[in-house]
Amino acid sequence: MQIVLVASLAHRISGVGFGVLTSNVSLPRDPPNNSFSTMLHISSLFLPTILLGVLAPPSVTPQGPLNEPPVVFQTYTANFTCQGAVTVIPLDGSSVYDPDGDPLTFQWTSGCPGQSIAESTSQSTTLSIDTSGSCTVDCSVRLRVSDGIHDTFARFFVHISGPMQAELDMHPGSCPNPVQIGGAGVVPAALVGTLGFDVGLVDRTTLRLARADGQGLPVAPVHFVISDVAVPFPDDGCNCHTLTQDGLPDLALKFNKQSLVTMLQLAQEADKSYLPVVLTGRLLTGEEFSAKDCIRVLK
Repeated sequence: MQIVLVASLAHRISGVGFGVLTSNVSLPRDPPNNSFSTMLHISSLFLPTILLGVLAPPSVTPQGPLNEPPVVFQTYTANFTCQGAVTVIPLDGSSVYDPDGDPLTFQWTSGCPGQSIAESTSQSTTLSIDTSGSCTVDCSVRLRVSDGIHDTFARFFVHISGPMQAELDMHPGSCPNPVQIGGAGVVPAALVGTLGFDVGLVDRTTLRLARADGQGLPVAPVHFVISDVAVPFPDDGCNCHTLTQDGLPDLALKFNKQSLVTMLQLAQEADKSYLPVVLTGRLLTGEEFSAKDCIRVLK
């Protein structure tokens, strides 16, 4: 009867969140005859052990929302056309954002040859690359974005190449290619069509004729027509020929002579001197091209 009372007491106490630690307790051989007194007597023996076994509730530290790192663009390759001695390309970080709306800082770096970044800590800026030695350049650019807690890095590759090479014939059928300074009229030319260059794909609004040395200003043609008027001549110098037909369509052009003389500053050239010129443009597919020839200035 006494043992049952002790078990009942331990069960009832532990049922409300208490734990009972094991303890070696010797009960008296002849406890009081009164059952109530017996329970009190046994409880007084186990109570210190029971109180020592009270389990403290675990501590919980409240946590706020996690801070997420900035989101940047994926790695890609950007293709650019060589612009001469220095090629300037855009660095655009406008697509970068922070999911938490935290303010961001930016740092652009590059391993491109002779590189110069206009504003390296701006979200968007420009990168100047030295292409004086070669118009073919492959390099990379890195952007570090920080929200003050996390740093995220983005990278893209730069490929620079020269424009597609086409052929230009100034004053088709004539050799040399004369341009008389005085008087009005037009100066004929032809963007020569070949098996690898379809003049029908040329975006005519992009055509410009300029001096190869960069002086003066470019001039646009005033007339276009597709016609077989020229033959390719594989020479980068000022040599020429008088052939006019090869069975392939060409893009025949005409330039206003006075605009050509003024914009290309031909009046400052010596009489009978040769001047290299370059025709640039873009295909309807987006590819850029250039073509070279010479004119002979006559006063």
